Amino acid sequence: MDAFAPPTARNLRKLIATLLRYVMVHPEAKDTVEGIHHWWLPQGGGEFRRDEVEAALDDLVARGCFFAHTVGPRTIYGARPEWLGAPAENAPDSS
Repeated sequence: MDAFAPPTARNLRKLIATLLRYVMVHPEAKDTVEGIHHWWLPQGGGEFRRDEVEAALDDLVARGCFFAHTVGPRTIYGARPEWLGAPAENAPDSS
């Protein structure tokens, strides 16, 4: 895989699904892109590039599922509590 290629739609959907499953099990989880890439993903994120994780997080923020809060030079991401309590029909289609 080309290290500079944009994320494929399939990879992005798979990554979004993985992130959503993670926050359903760990609803209080919050971290930076780097922390999410290393700790939230199987094999320490090895299957996905950092820019793919960032693209997935940007998508989840745009959909209103996640928040992004900048603290100094870092941005912290996590699931919006109101989204976690929403009915399943409000979840983004990540299949």
